[in-house]
Amino acid sequence: MQELILVFALIVQLPLETDEKTASYWFYQKHCLNDARLLAQREDNYHPIMAFCRPEWVNLDKQKVKGYDPEDKTENLL
Repeated sequence: MQELILVFALIVQLPLETDEKTASYWFYQKHCLNDARLLAQREDNYHPIMAFCRPEWVNLDKQKVKGYDPEDKTENLL
């Protein structure tokens, strides 16, 4: 059985007319939002960038999730 967890996907769209791409997955929403803000506010961007976070279910066997440590049992308590 697949182990799915709810994480936050960092979505990036550049330029704005193109399709959205998932750049990374984050365990903590605050970390994802921080990266999204940094990407969207960079002054040296050649094209406008839209970056945001949205919740997604991911399979831990197929995706790397930043900030998630499956060995740390205290971190994963809800």
